[in-house]
Amino acid sequence: AASAPGPAAPSRATGQGAGAGGRGDGEQLALFPPPSSRGRGRRPGSLGTVPALEMLIALAERLQEPEEYHRWRDRIGRVGDRMGVEFWEAVITRAAWPRKRAGAHSPLRVLYHLYGAEGPLRGLGVPPGVLPVDVRLGTDAPAPGFLNRTSGVLRAGSEEYEFTLRWQLTAGRPAVEEVLPFAVTAAGTFAASAAGATAGPALGAAAPPPRTELDPVGACLWGTELPRTGLPLVVRCLATWGRAANAPALAGQPPAALAAALASWVGSRAGLRRPRAAVAADYGVGLSQVSSATRHLQEALQPAGPRAR
Repeated sequence: AASAPGPAAPSRATGQGAGAGGRGDGEQLALFPPPSSRGRGRRPGSLGTVPALEMLIALAERLQEPEEYHRWRDRIGRVGDRMGVEFWEAVITRAAWPRKRAGAHSPLRVLYHLYGAEGPLRGLGVPPGVLPVDVRLGTDAPAPGFLNRTSGVLRAGSEEYEFTLRWQLTAGRPAVEEVLPFAVTAAGTFAASAAGATAGPALGAAAPPPRTELDPVGACLWGTELPRTGLPLVVRCLATWGRAANAPALAGQPPAALAAALASWVGSRAGLRRPRAAVAADYGVGLSQVSSATRHLQEALQPAGPRAR
């Protein structure tokens, strides 16, 4: 296995294009060796253990797809698999490119703001000071109009952590916009069971405190939302708040009402079915205040164009 300078010399199994029609040829990469056995590195839950059936399904998909999309899908698979490996290498070596390529108000930027260079690891619930030693991943077929998804399992210390990287090509280079500790749909929604206590204490009330001070809205989100729906939703809320915080339309809105509006609105877009009245009660504000704050938030965010998906 290849090794790298620093505190860890991880090993690597990659499924080139697994889930995206890629080659699966185990390309040699900087820190991680190619797969040592057939099927290793395919996405968890894939048909990697039934190669004949998987080949039939892949063939049927190819026959139904235009050639242009077929080529694009293969490219996304190759780029995504390589990017996934290089992303975690960058986290280990504290390289700056993941943070620099991410959008200014992306969830990944929020993780870096909260936790510094190990932000992506905190986003999975990996304890401070523990670094990855192995990763298995694959990239899903691209869905037009949505971010791409590269998912897998990261082994850090003696534990394994599921992850999804949501990314896009920016100026021809992959830019990760969000790191999540579970699988999501193409639209970025996730099951209610992924939130809250079931996500694990390191992603809930026991999440490490931020390294930087939060403003009143952010502090309210952190104290109220973290033990209820967990760090992934709080990070999405903070990313949305970063786009709207300085909008004149929000002047005079109570911080608790704005935090509740963010939790309700962002949570709904993430696929969580939580009545607005229940959110208002959690934050100790009236339903009418949350409804008013939600309208003002939508007005503040409207100039930014269509919502990122």
